[in-house]
Amino acid sequence: MSRKIFLIIGIILIFSIRIFSQTGTLRGNVFDEKTGETLIGATIMLPGTTIGVSTDFDGNYSLTLPVGKHEIKISYISYETKKFSEITIKSGEITILNTSLGEATLDIEAVVVTAKATQKTESALQVLQKKAPQVMDGISAEQITKLGDNNAAQALKRVTGVSVQDGKYVFVRGLSERYTKVTFNGAEIPALDPERNTVQLDIFPSNIIESIIVNKTFTPDMPGESTGGQVDIITKDFPEKFTFQFSTSFSYNPQANLNEDFITYKGGNTDWLGIDDGTRNIPAVAQDALDRMVNENYNQINQVYFTTQELNDISNSFSTEMEPIKKNSFLNNSDKISLGDQVQLVF
Repeated sequence: MSRKIFLIIGIILIFSIRIFSQTGTLRGNVFDEKTGETLIGATIMLPGTTIGVSTDFDGNYSLTLPVGKHEIKISYISYETKKFSEITIKSGEITILNTSLGEATLDIEAVVVTAKATQKTESALQVLQKKAPQVMDGISAEQITKLGDNNAAQALKRVTGVSVQDGKYVFVRGLSERYTKVTFNGAEIPALDPERNTVQLDIFPSNIIESIIVNKTFTPDMPGESTGGQVDIITKDFPEKFTFQFSTSFSYNPQANLNEDFITYKGGNTDWLGIDDGTRNIPAVAQDALDRMVNENYNQINQVYFTTQELNDISNSFSTEMEPIKKNSFLNNSDKISLGDQVQLVF
């Protein structure tokens, strides 16, 4: 009985040795085709199976495979993949497969990326200042939002070398406003005050401003009036979606606000909007008389041309109030409203 057991065990051992001996080894090295440097982590796979191995720190690998002919795939990131067919693996023997991999190349069509540079951030303004050929400074919408300035005049107070007089007139490097040119998106704008050669900067609300550029030295591309400096107000682009903003602010002056004896005069009903409703227009009777004089080329008003009644009617058509009145004054108030959207018009 014991002999039979030993015989069975012997047969099993013989078959086991035979089964395990039906494999061979594939070894080799993977390196860069151009530089000759070994590739660490290159993958050696038997396609269609999970049998595979990666190269070590020296680019070497060792893979045990069944006896027979196999297709071997060697790949590495950013390198061309190579496939080897008819690789013969013999039982108990080592097969050497060294190979090099070339860098993968991919031809694509030219790609043109078009974008508009933004100047609303502080970093973008610093880059612009760094590359500018002239001495310049400025303030961005990002900083204006942080500081809470309501208009361009208040924002310009933050710029080095710039001062603002009366809350609206800008001075660059100490020179008066007549030597400073204010532009709007690079375009010249006329002054609203006939006595000053500059623009009141408090009329530009901060919520429409992307950045304010202050050029402190003259360059040939600037207007000829920019001998002292140039202030360019750059507005925000068209909004991508509907936007609506409204803000209001109040201020108090103890000498003027909430005063029962505040001196004023009777104006129009829309003075609070800064718009005259016609109260200050030339009366119709006087305008008709003026038109008659212009049409008939008559340059002298006398009783021969106008009757006494006509002259009285002209005089009485003007307001007879010649002195101010007193009334209660309210707080100083400033309102801002902005509305933006894009609408496609189809004709």
